[in-house]
Formats: sequence, C-alpha cells, structure tokens
Amino acid sequence: MPLFSRGLFVFGEFLDHPKIKSIENGEYSQYYNLMNLFCYGTFELLSTNRSAYPDLRPTQVRKLKQLSIIDEAHNQKHIPYGLLFKKLDIASSRELEDLVIELFYLKAITGKLDQQKALLEVNSAIGRDIRIEQIDELHQKLDSWGVRVESVLAHIANEIKMVNERRYESELHQKEILEASLSIKEALRGQMAKSDAQSLRMDMDDILIHPDLLESRVEATRQSSSNTESVGDRDVRNRITVFKNLRHGKSSKQQ
Repeated sequence: MPLFSRGLFVFGEFLDHPKIKSIENGEYSQYYNLMNLFCYGTFELLSTNRSAYPDLRPTQVRKLKQLSIIDEAHNQKHIPYGLLFKKLDIASSRELEDLVIELFYLKAITGKLDQQKALLEVNSAIGRDIRIEQIDELHQKLDSWGVRVESVLAHIANEIKMVNERRYESELHQKEILEASLSIKEALRGQMAKSDAQSLRMDMDDILIHPDLLESRVEATRQSSSNTESVGDRDVRNRITVFKNLRHGKSSKQQ
C-alpha cells in the first residue's frame, strides 16, 4: 500500500481513483476515510475519532505524524517541541527528533533542530494535498504575495534611481572641483608672470590642499606693492572662493 512509502507525502491521485471513490460509502468506508486522512488530515484528527478509521500499522502512524509536522510547518516557522508533543502524542524528544531528522533527509522539510531552545526552526516545507474549497484561499494568498513582490521591486527600483542620482551628483561635483583647481592654476601662472617670483612662488599642489595659504600670500603681496587690489588679485581671490566652497560640498549652483 502506498501509505508505507517513505518519500511519499501527497495522496490526492489515489483518493481520486475510481476504485477508491467506490468505497466511500459502505463496508469499506473506513479505508476511504483513511486515505482522506492522509491527504488532508493530521494525527490529532485520528486521535479524536479513531472509530472512523481502521487500525493503523506503526509505519502508517509514523507517516501520519510526519504529515502533521509538515502541516504545522506551514503555520509557523518556529515550532516548540511542547506543541508537537501534544499534537503527536509524543513524550520523548528523541522520538520527535527522529521523525524530523527523517523529514530533513527526505527533503520534506528544510531547517534545523535547536535542542537548547527545544524548537524546530523551519525554512521550508513541501506542500500537501489541497482541497477544492481551499483553492480560492490559495489564490488570495498568491495575489497577496504578488502585491508584496511588486512593492519590494518598486522600492528596489527607487533605491537604484536614488543611488544613480547621487553618483551623478558626486561625479558632477568632482568635475567642478577639478575645473576650479585648473582655473586657479591658470590664474596663478598669469599672476606669477607679472609679480615678483619670490613673493608668489608656491607649490601648486600645496595651494590646492591649503587654499587659505594662497589667500594670505595674495594679501601679503598686495599690501607690499600697493593698497589697491588689482583685477588679477581679485580674479584669483574669486577663483579661490569658488574652489573652497566646492571643497566644502557646495556646488556651483548653490553659490
């Protein structure tokens, strides 16, 4: 009989077979009820109405208890041992763990046993037979899952858009800083050609790292030569101001 097969957990095709359906009412109805129990029921259901079913062999009882564990795995992901003890009429942790370990081996359930916390932690479980009246409920769950997936995808797309926008802004800002530094170098070359070489001779890289030093040098040069700020000095000062603002995170549009 297929109920003995270790790796078999779905029985709907057997229940729908004409010969099985023919015994639904009458002398052998208990066996039809048994097949129905293995399709949709649990060990608890057997315990509450044993007269509706024939006597089960130990291997059949074991299979029904495993089906009950799979059923509970669809309801919650962290199942206390105590709950399974009650539902399966088991008093020994060893007996329960043997049932679960076999389910792991057969890949009917994936997860782990936490013996310290006395928990079965479920990652996934195979499906069981579905009654016709459960199909609408299944459709609703699938629709709800689809809505959640669309929401997650929309959120991810929005995050990607924001990252791309920030990357573009960062690249634009770096470009503005580079252009400003080149502009200062160009202005300095012009000033140094017109001024005393000793008064403005500074390392260009040091100037860009410490623009305040350049400002003080320009100011000292202006005071030593004249109290009037030249057009060239003013141009250099303006370019330094733009560069400093960019260094502090202000784009040219904010200035």
